[in-house]
Amino acid sequence: MKKIISIILCLVLIFALSLSVSARTDSPTYTFTRSVNGKTVATKAIYNVQSIFDLRQIGSLDKTGKITDIDTDRDGNLYVLTTLGKIYKFNNELSFMQEYKVSENGLPADFSEAEGLLLISENEYYIADTAHNRILHVKDGNVIQTIANPTSDLIPDDLIFQPSKLAIDTNGYIYAVSKGCYYGALLFTPDGDFTSFYGANKVSGSILTSLTGIWNRLTQNDIKRSKSKKVLPYDFSDICTDSKGFVYTVSGTNSNGNTGQIRMLSPGGSNILVNCDSTNFGETDIVTRLNETVRQNFCSVAVDEDGFIYALDSAYGFIYVYDNRSNLIAAFGGGRGHGEQMGTYINACSLAFKNGKLFVADSYNQNITVYSKTEFGANYLTAQKYTNESDYNAALPYWKKVLNEDAMNYLALKGMGNAAYFNNDYKTAMEYAEKSYDKTLYSSALAQIQTEYYGRNFAWIFPLAIAALAAVVALLLVSIKKKLVFIKNAKLHTCFAAMYHPFGAFYDIKYRSLGSLPIAAALTVLFFLSSAFCTISSDFRYTSFDPATYNVIFQLIQTVGIIALWTVSNWGVSSLMGSKGRIKEVYVVTSYATLPLIIYNIISTPLSHVLASESSFAISGLKAIAYIICGIMLCVGLMTIHEESFTKILAMMFLTVVLMILVVFVIFMFAILLTQCYSFIRDIVSEVIQWNRLN
Repeated sequence: MKKIISIILCLVLIFALSLSVSARTDSPTYTFTRSVNGKTVATKAIYNVQSIFDLRQIGSLDKTGKITDIDTDRDGNLYVLTTLGKIYKFNNELSFMQEYKVSENGLPADFSEAEGLLLISENEYYIADTAHNRILHVKDGNVIQTIANPTSDLIPDDLIFQPSKLAIDTNGYIYAVSKGCYYGALLFTPDGDFTSFYGANKVSGSILTSLTGIWNRLTQNDIKRSKSKKVLPYDFSDICTDSKGFVYTVSGTNSNGNTGQIRMLSPGGSNILVNCDSTNFGETDIVTRLNETVRQNFCSVAVDEDGFIYALDSAYGFIYVYDNRSNLIAAFGGGRGHGEQMGTYINACSLAFKNGKLFVADSYNQNITVYSKTEFGANYLTAQKYTNESDYNAALPYWKKVLNEDAMNYLALKGMGNAAYFNNDYKTAMEYAEKSYDKTLYSSALAQIQTEYYGRNFAWIFPLAIAALAAVVALLLVSIKKKLVFIKNAKLHTCFAAMYHPFGAFYDIKYRSLGSLPIAAALTVLFFLSSAFCTISSDFRYTSFDPATYNVIFQLIQTVGIIALWTVSNWGVSSLMGSKGRIKEVYVVTSYATLPLIIYNIISTPLSHVLASESSFAISGLKAIAYIICGIMLCVGLMTIHEESFTKILAMMFLTVVLMILVVFVIFMFAILLTQCYSFIRDIVSEVIQWNRLN
């Protein structure tokens, strides 16, 4: 009886769980944004699934065809284009209303395999008839205009007109994306006349690629030319316009290091989306989806009334929301080709936005998902809208609501900091800027605080600074005149003297035995500690320190490891070249040469907290001076202990670097070999244990 009751309870529990899953109306998928350094951070949902409509409810796939595109009219009604050349109309709640019939010259128009639909009004629209190489302008169910095979001196002979997506601006000009056309969108007048190509993607270049191109032109023959490859820009995958006349395009990938896939174009065709070219709109990794390696592939783009950009990625199934400064507001959806939950997709193909609702079509599942804003999303988007318009006080109450629900929201912290700065509360602005890693805002607020402080206290700061400078000058003059020696220990004095009298100091180390291994070891330890101190304790504007990823072992390798490897490699090279330096002397010279870097680490760390970015040249200048002195000390020291010329020392240093690279390579190879041996032995032991168990 107990077993029967347990089984019944389990079945009831499973049934209850299945009901709770199927009854969910919110999106169960992961919602995220990104903070500083591109870190993915979970955030509350800005959109939830309101409803899902399956196109198969009005007919089988053979009857309806696969979804290729969707669009909305001014009232928020949804229109669905399918591969069978059919257009279905739904209201904004996805209740089926009617199927549109299109006539051409009194006969049913054939626009099967059409990929683009552009709504002008309820009874007027354009169809990108891809398979038939034309654009159809339909009004009241009749084709009133056909745009096909545009002719112009600007159009290359090899261009095949295959319109896939369409957009129209406030002046009635039509923008057509043609498949495989890397010249940009084709721009047509309201009368259907081709005018020009518009806003093409660009291929990034470098000095190396330019030199390679020149070399190829000078040396290329017919065989080499036939095997050469030409890098072309990516074509657009979708296009849309907003109410202000700006054009938005999206490319599946981009030739510029997978960045700039979304663009905002001015009427002149230039890209005006802030930070576009340095932003990867989407994911950086390549995933395996259904046993197939896929890359990100943006397939659709839409813009809402506040200028927020919605981009749909068919590879990952995510909808990404960006503002006009390339900030990722949030990303949601997903599925990566599985689409097993609400709000996930197998093959997301198109999206549309109207009246606060987002529509996303999945051509494989034959369904359309309707998203509506959450209360958090409404506050979030409104706050960012006001912030982008520099209306910080209007954004302030909305940011407070966002932070109440998402305490470490990156954009909310930045928005609060901007509002505090706008209201002259610079200390609070610095606090928010530090939390959001906003270096520009932090520096501006710090500069304002310093300006106010110096203005209030100028009466005593200026005389004190003059007195301190006079005291330093007087101390130097007295020490030079009376030949004062502040460091009595000869070996320690020689260590510091190597910075300003390197030839004399290293001569004493070589021939008067004033070099000290304990001092060299102490400097090595200090170099490690000061470097770690500088990395960990410097102001966040001058360091990339992250407690989650920082590993002191790497810091040890970068300091102590480099000194040890340099010492051994240089001694080995010098021995082969017949130089006279001993390994002890090489180590002493190398350790002494780190003294300027140690001093720089100690000075720059507190200095980074009091200098605004406008004064950062002081830190970068100190760093440059420290490395220059370090290089001079190393060269002079090696010349002295090896008794070689400057030219030979430079050659020796080059060979030392080469040997260091070889040593590191051998160490890595040895580590890989040990790992493989360990795996081999582990597998053998596992097999033996398994065999003993079976026998």
